[in-house]
Amino acid sequence: MPEIAPFSAIRYDLRRVDGDLSNVLAPPYDVLDEADKRALLARSNRNIVAVDLPHLPPKSAGPAQVYERAARTMQDWIRDGTLVRDPAPALYVYHQRFEHDGKRYTRRMFIARLRLQPFSEGSILPHERTFGGPKEDRLALMKATRCNLSAIFALYQDPQDEIGSLLAATTAKRADALGTLDGVESRLWVVADREAVQSVVAAMANRKVYIADGHHRYGT
Repeated sequence: MPEIAPFSAIRYDLRRVDGDLSNVLAPPYDVLDEADKRALLARSNRNIVAVDLPHLPPKSAGPAQVYERAARTMQDWIRDGTLVRDPAPALYVYHQRFEHDGKRYTRRMFIARLRLQPFSEGSILPHERTFGGPKEDRLALMKATRCNLSAIFALYQDPQDEIGSLLAATTAKRADALGTLDGVESRLWVVADREAVQSVVAAMANRKVYIADGHHRYGT
């Protein structure tokens, strides 16, 4: 069975970005090229792409110094208060609102720790082959920063919307963080209440998890 748990995230201090994360958001690192990276850093030199994409293209490991530079940048941001660690373990509810073909949609997610399991155990299921080069890049970055910088995007079946119901009281409140990038509005809520966290952990215990994106990060 999949085992999830809360964690204490390192997040942007909203006071340092005028309450809006728009200029420090970035798309997934592996869809970006040099021009994309320059454009994001032109929006803010504190954009997360400065840490999460130290080497291009990320299909193989780069020189050690680029990962060391990313780690120094992250530590500088922690020291000057740009990034702060949450004081208590939490789950993080994340909604993306966007328009497609004239209709408005909300993609609802939550972010948690997930205990690694071999795919052979049948609780966490892949659908892609992986290659050594991208994993070497992510491993070098993980070792330098001692962080997981990009979430793995996974799916699970919940036809009765049990998880959504458990989190509905949270998402009815004002979001703890928000920002907009490329027409997609992101909203984040921090769920640190122990009872609420445990209810979600228990509800996920018997569900299979299907990796939609992030096979190389999971393999790393």
